Amino acid sequence: MKKSDFLEHKTEYIETCEAIIKHEGMCLQFLTSISCGYCPFDATNAENNDNCTANGYCDSYSKRNVKDETLLKSASNYLKLFRDKQEIEKDHRSPDRYIIVVE
Repeated sequence: MKKSDFLEHKTEYIETCEAIIKHEGMCLQFLTSISCGYCPFDATNAENNDNCTANGYCDSYSKRNVKDETLLKSASNYLKLFRDKQEIEKDHRSPDRYIIVVE
C-alpha cells in the first residue's frame, strides 16, 4: 500500500479505519450499514478503480459478520500512511476534505 494508490484522503477515512480496527477487521458496510463511500478502500477512491477485494485490501468483500485479518491489516497500514496531519493538506474547496501530498 502506498499513498498514490488512493485518489484522495478524507478525515472520515481515518475514522472508518479506526472503527474497522475496533471491530477486529469486520466490514462496516454490514456491521453498521455504512456506505462503502466512507471507506478509503472503496473503488471510487482507488487509483485503478478496482474494489477492495481486487486490490487486496480485504478477503471478505460482501460477507457479513466476518473478521477479516487482511482488512484489519489494511486499516492499520492506512492509518500509518495518513494519520500524520503533516502528510495531508486541507482541501480549500471543502472543510472536511483533504488532498494527498505526493512527494
